[in-house]
Amino acid sequence: MILLFKDFLSLTFCGENLEAYVNISKLTRGVTSLMANVAPLLSQTNLNMATQTKLVSVLKSLMFRAYLIYYSHFDTDSPSQLNIPYEMRIRISRAVSVARCVLDDSCSEQTSEIVNSVMSSPESLGSLNSDSLSVDKEETQKTPLIAELIALLGKLSRISKEFMEAEEALLRLLETDSFPNFIHSTLYQRFLHQIHTRC
Repeated sequence: MILLFKDFLSLTFCGENLEAYVNISKLTRGVTSLMANVAPLLSQTNLNMATQTKLVSVLKSLMFRAYLIYYSHFDTDSPSQLNIPYEMRIRISRAVSVARCVLDDSCSEQTSEIVNSVMSSPESLGSLNSDSLSVDKEETQKTPLIAELIALLGKLSRISKEFMEAEEALLRLLETDSFPNFIHSTLYQRFLHQIHTRC
């Protein structure tokens, strides 16, 4: 039945809604899980370099996935642009543009601003709290990867927060519009008829 629903969405030019919802859900669940697991590690001042490097790599991978979702569904030139409120699109666009320099070494000044902002108000990382984020500024200066980790977490947290709003909006749209239309569609009625004739 899921495949049938996907076919219906494609026929009604709404396939991107389900695709975006699934992709965003995977990303936001991944970010939430990662935040919960990374917070205790950041409180260790003796976090070894291999672990730091792996964490930075995982965070950059999630950030790359966030960019793919943005450029596939939210950018004004997206091939599958979603029909979402203008204000939501602007907030998502701002969150992505702040994070855009993650893979670019020319943004070190912006990265230190984010680190300092996170250090002064750790609650900005959402699920991370001040107890679990107890790396002091001196320590981040000694270990640049810790600073990069904190900056990446801050940027990813902001993107994820905006994506969660879009995810909720898409779910409401699917529940209140697409699915009821699907239930009353000829496609679904034919499907029901085929099931009844087999029984």
